[in-house]
Amino acid sequence: MLKLKVRADCAPCLINRALSALDKSGINEEAKFRAMTFLIQSLASRYNEEAVPAFLEKDDMDFIKEFTGCNDPYAEVKSKAYLIAKKAAEKVVVDYGTWSEKNLRHLMELAVAANGLEFDVKGYEFDPSSLERPMPLAIDDTHYLWAQAASSKVIAYVLDNVGEHVFDLMAAKYLSTHIEVHVYAKSTPLLNDVTRDELSRDLLPPLRAHYYEPRAVGITWDDFDDDYDFVVAKGMANYETLTEGKSMFPVYHALKVKCRPMALSLGAPLLSGVVKRRQ
Repeated sequence: MLKLKVRADCAPCLINRALSALDKSGINEEAKFRAMTFLIQSLASRYNEEAVPAFLEKDDMDFIKEFTGCNDPYAEVKSKAYLIAKKAAEKVVVDYGTWSEKNLRHLMELAVAANGLEFDVKGYEFDPSSLERPMPLAIDDTHYLWAQAASSKVIAYVLDNVGEHVFDLMAAKYLSTHIEVHVYAKSTPLLNDVTRDELSRDLLPPLRAHYYEPRAVGITWDDFDDDYDFVVAKGMANYETLTEGKSMFPVYHALKVKCRPMALSLGAPLLSGVVKRRQ
């Protein structure tokens, strides 16, 4: 497993996502052109072999929010994703009373499938029907996750995007039948992230919420405010940031591989599902 630094593929994706955020911010075409001119020049000055996409995109979004005055350009996208996920989740039956590796794997496969609920990754198109079935895992470390959970006391579950978090909270609740689970979300939005607003609405006891002010699109090691036996981290951005620096706890990365740089880093096929243990 390699750290995910920027590759040639990342440039058009970063530009596309910046343009998408500007489109959603309600500014006119002249202002949009000025903003994109700045962002392209800025990206060129920051783009090097040691750069990490999740940090570059944080800088882009900070500029976009300040330039446009729109603090949450993805508000409508999040509402749409939430409704799609809630409808799909109504069909899921969870046996919270039976602790088994099979049940945990099933919930993680559903959570990984829900990580595909994404609208702004260049070259990737979301299929709503994919939420209705568990996603086979090209890398499947759920056995280690189940075994480690059985001997742990407190873990963290790091959320990614709105919509998929509906399925993440199912998995987190299942884990909480055996261990204490702290659920992490951003305090303020960058993209289509789960924030305090969504988690405070949807979180149920005994899960405990933690909120952090984002330093990147994904969580960093400095954002954890407690010690944990291990962490479950959803999504590609959290993979990008948690593979940077020295690991504080074992991590299980759960995600759908939506771009070629991620596929190369993980050694998994494009569009495959992954639950990968990293010590």
